Order: sequence, then C-alpha cells, then structure tokens
Amino acid sequence: MKRILCFCLLLSIWSARAADWPRWRGPANDGVVPGKQFIAQKLPAESKVVWKLKIGEGLASPVVADGKVIYFDAFEGKETLHVIDAVSTKELWHAVI
Repeated sequence: MKRILCFCLLLSIWSARAADWPRWRGPANDGVVPGKQFIAQKLPAESKVVWKLKIGEGLASPVVADGKVIYFDAFEGKETLHVIDAVSTKELWHAVI
C-alpha cells in the first residue's frame, strides 16, 4: 500500500511539471530542479490521484521520461522492468531480468 501511495505521489508531482525526471536525483543527478520550473514549497495535505496501478514489490524508484513511466517490480516472483504510458497506464513492454 505504501508503494502505491508513493507511486501516486510521484505521478501527481510529475503532472504538475512538464519536464522529465529521468533518474533518482533529477536530470543532472544533483537534486536540483533545472531552470525556472515550478517547485512546490510544500506537499498538499491530500494528493490528487491521477491514476493507480497495482504493481509488485521492488526497491528501485520509478523514472518518468518522454511520456513514459519506467519501473522495476517483482512480477510473478521475477524481477521485471516495465514501461507504461504515463497518461493511460497501458503497458508498452516489459522484460524479465
């Protein structure tokens, strides 16, 4: 449940800005938002859920880039890389690692 909530929070933050966040600490891997993009001063008391997706357990953070969400999970007991459309959640492809 915590994983789903974190995933939804990430997506709500992502939808507030148009730029890609292709790795854990941002585009330059330095934790800095580039340029003059919108930066929320605090998180809302209640997040706006855009969509939910049930996924398996995993330890990697999702990546949002080029209109896609990329994430790892333990799908059917095997570590799997998934790529989904960020708007529709339709799975574009997956690969068992």
